[in-house]
Amino acid sequence: SALVHVRHTRHAREAHTLFSQWMAYLRTFYASSLPACQWLLTQMADDPNNSWVQSLLLDCREDSVRRAVARLVHLALEKVIENEKTAQIVLPQLASPVEVGNACVAEAEDAEAKGETDLDKIDASRRHLLSAERAKWPLSVRVLDRLLMFVGVVPMRWKRFSQYWRVIAGFAALGGAEYAKHLADRGAVGWVLDILYGDRSPHPDTAGVVLTKKGYRPAMRDSWAVPEWTQMLNVLRLATVVSEGVEGGMADVPPAPTFSGKEGVVHQFSEVEKDFISHKLLGRVLLPMASNKLRGQYVSDIVCHLCWERLEFTNQLLVAVWEEIEELDYNQLRPYMRVIGRLLAMEDSVQESRINTMMGSILGVMQQNETYWKATDFCIDFLIRWAKQVPLVREWLKNRPAKVQRLVDWLAKFPKPPGYQDRQIVLLKTRDEYGTYQRTHAVHFGLRPAEKKATLERLLAGEELQVDEYCEDSEEELAEREFKVGDLIDCVDSVRKWVPAEVLRVREDDVWVGYIGWPSKWDEWVSKASTRIARLGSQTGQTGLAKARKAEEEGSLRSRSVTPGGTTTTSTESATTTTTTA
Repeated sequence: SALVHVRHTRHAREAHTLFSQWMAYLRTFYASSLPACQWLLTQMADDPNNSWVQSLLLDCREDSVRRAVARLVHLALEKVIENEKTAQIVLPQLASPVEVGNACVAEAEDAEAKGETDLDKIDASRRHLLSAERAKWPLSVRVLDRLLMFVGVVPMRWKRFSQYWRVIAGFAALGGAEYAKHLADRGAVGWVLDILYGDRSPHPDTAGVVLTKKGYRPAMRDSWAVPEWTQMLNVLRLATVVSEGVEGGMADVPPAPTFSGKEGVVHQFSEVEKDFISHKLLGRVLLPMASNKLRGQYVSDIVCHLCWERLEFTNQLLVAVWEEIEELDYNQLRPYMRVIGRLLAMEDSVQESRINTMMGSILGVMQQNETYWKATDFCIDFLIRWAKQVPLVREWLKNRPAKVQRLVDWLAKFPKPPGYQDRQIVLLKTRDEYGTYQRTHAVHFGLRPAEKKATLERLLAGEELQVDEYCEDSEEELAEREFKVGDLIDCVDSVRKWVPAEVLRVREDDVWVGYIGWPSKWDEWVSKASTRIARLGSQTGQTGLAKARKAEEEGSLRSRSVTPGGTTTTSTESATTTTTTA
């Protein structure tokens, strides 16, 4: 009945109110009842029609519904796993989802060969669901097993798979090291990297990815959208940090202690997983995904764990990365800088050698890109951050005054962004109709050039650099952004163009967006975590700012409109608040 209610309320006229109220009631109810949580997860784990997982977590078009269902399942898992740990239930040793699926298919073919015509005996997935051995597993493991049956079809649903990965990550995070090891033993590292590598995967059958009609893997992106990778990276991270190193046992002091007290709980990488990790694609695929603060933490945890006490592996991982960085412009470098900064700060026995290798490569790339003002200014800013945070980086720079002096001279020669007629140095690497000059990018990054120059001069003089809040990664995680009614933003509309917009209503996970200059029929709900939303003017430039300013002066913004009765109306999630105006 709960599933039927969810399916119907999401299509109701006041769906955003009814659905949110219903889910809030369910969360309150399940938080106080362990039997209810067990019933919910049992229905999800043993459902032969795939209604819970496929219909609500993968196929549902409403992002708010997928988020609410994932949040509810996460709550139920928390209660059930806590009960299992209290009862000291031992988790079974199971194979990867592809191996389980192959075994089911083999049983079904054997049954068919014997002349058994009962569909329940021939259907592979149903035979697995009804098997007596599976019924003995802990409930949380049965839920995970049900989720893993869909690993192969997940790439087809790349626009909607975030909440699916959130539930899988919740299994490992809520259960601790033992549950994370169980996830790793099911082959999580291998099938996640198999999906991420795409057509270039060294073992393309690892995740059992379903191919398109033309025989290719699904392209998990299009001309204007990319998947939300955060929770998928979290699954990879949770499975990696309980695993041994590529070349031997786990170090005594792991670089990213996600779990406490995990001695003796170590997953052994299989040969297939080692092939994935040692592949040249690892750095090229993972590092660009560190595009915000949270993803940067997840990617850095994975990379630091694999590189701990392994200088040769670190160099192998970063060889391809240096080649890519040479071609990238400043606005594409930040993910790489996040991870590089964590590697430089990692305190193991090879830190000094790692810093020597990495800093030499970074300055070499900077020297080749000195004719690009924005990229060089960006890299100098991060060099200063690392010098403030990591004492060995600071000492490395002090011991190479000629290299630091070269940067000081560059800042003295080019103290401000070049103009579009400048021929000695250009602003960007990328070109548009104005060449390499784009006015919206003609601004320094971080510290002003004069401050950068003064900081490097203090470093040359042997003065200490103070660690301050400027050293930290200040970029906001998309899902943590705060919105209020009346906010002006840039938003991608239904025809995939950036246009200025206003926030008309705010819900827990979404905002109701109205496009400035367009009728209300185009208004829509957009997730707070969506990359379709950006700061006003950051994508539309001066044109968007001017359009929003004009609408504000003319009083045509609907979020600040005055009704004929002399009242100002402001929309919120639950009600409409009306205040009398003068």
